Amino acid sequence: MRYYDSKVRAYRDFTNKIWNASRFITMNLENVPFEKPQEADLSLDDRWIRSRLNKVIEEVSNNLEHFELGIAALKIYDFIWSEFCDWYIELTKIRLYSDDEKQRKTAIYMLVSTLSTTLKLLHPFMPFITEEIWQHLPRLEEETQETIMLCNWPQVNPQQIDDAAEEQMGIVMEIIRTIRNMRAEMNIKNTKKFDMIICDESGSLLSSLEAARAYIERFANTQNLTITDNPEAPAKSKALAVANLRIYIPLDELIDF
Repeated sequence: MRYYDSKVRAYRDFTNKIWNASRFITMNLENVPFEKPQEADLSLDDRWIRSRLNKVIEEVSNNLEHFELGIAALKIYDFIWSEFCDWYIELTKIRLYSDDEKQRKTAIYMLVSTLSTTLKLLHPFMPFITEEIWQHLPRLEEETQETIMLCNWPQVNPQQIDDAAEEQMGIVMEIIRTIRNMRAEMNIKNTKKFDMIICDESGSLLSSLEAARAYIERFANTQNLTITDNPEAPAKSKALAVANLRIYIPLDELIDF
């Protein structure tokens, strides 16, 4: 890799991203008990991030074994920045700030366990910050070492790979991106709430969309979200397509006809 000042600045920003995410997690540890949840307590986003992490473990390990160091570094970089920080941490805030103690405990455990494993994958590339952060995290059940340098390398758990959760979460994320893009195109302020109808004619995703209702309402900033299998479009509405879904947004409150 050739040296460029811009690359140094970019990885400085990446280091800040890891540090701030870790601070957020450790601050929440002060208020939430750290306890391993039952499998049934895991939400869609928990199963999604766990599945993605296992696939990243496999990808990073395989590339390191073949001395593809740049590809291995890029895999863990993309996972930390785009999936763990930009999506998963933001999604867990709904539960961390809720009154449901079980949901809060599940969210903080998944945050710590994901961060701990991620730091081990990142350690060969960035040993100082990973050791420093790891020392401030509670130990998982299988960890007895006093330093991250002596921890076992993460191993893939095939039982935790959940392609269905990845597909469902991918659709939820695409819905949120589509709505955000629509806001930008129509010059609608992010603070402006509006009604939204998600139509799944097949009915196959209704339960998944209902489970992700809180995510969609918060991150697409909608109100009166309707999830239905009725294909009838309301009058004077904007139609959007995501996967096999149709999204309708009534325009009465957004446009002066």
